[in-house]
Amino acid sequence: ARSEAVDGRYAAATAHATEGLRLARETGQQNSVCHLLASLALIAALQGRADECRSHAGQALELAAARGLGYQSALAEWALARLDLGLGRPEEALARLAGLAAAGPGHSHPFVKLVSTPELVEAAVRAGHASTAQSALIEFERFARESQPQWALALVARCRGLLSAGEAAERHFLEALRRHGESARPFDWARTELCFGEYMRRDGR
Repeated sequence: ARSEAVDGRYAAATAHATEGLRLARETGQQNSVCHLLASLALIAALQGRADECRSHAGQALELAAARGLGYQSALAEWALARLDLGLGRPEEALARLAGLAAAGPGHSHPFVKLVSTPELVEAAVRAGHASTAQSALIEFERFARESQPQWALALVARCRGLLSAGEAAERHFLEALRRHGESARPFDWARTELCFGEYMRRDGR
């Protein structure tokens, strides 16, 4: 389901996560129930299905808190932050993601902190907190440069575009789009196109 969501196949992702959730509930696997609820929240956030995202995330957070499940809790918070960002509420998204970055074991997870960094950077820039965005990007940029996945390098370039101005911003956005073309993450690509389009509009183009 998560792989399908990354590839933009939301109907299949929802179907598989829903089936997994049914099986997990039938067999009493509560950690998996929590994980699948959080995954469904993420899928709903990517599609802008606000009520469904909040419902799934709320259930996941309640179960995660009761069982000390940091990874599942982090996924649910990331889903709510992505929903806030998509709905044009960067301050709310930033508060969630900053809380996620600061939370300890049982409430967050290092991997989710890392992969949610591009949303934190975008939320911080949109909310007028460029210094927060710059600080947050350091670890993600190190990860991208060392491991070299095209999707991560594309997101680093997008973040740099958001944090730059003039020709530098355009250069970073164009690099991001080139790298997106070499990976299979259509949502990330579309989000970069949106950010670049907003930049060009502000520049009178």
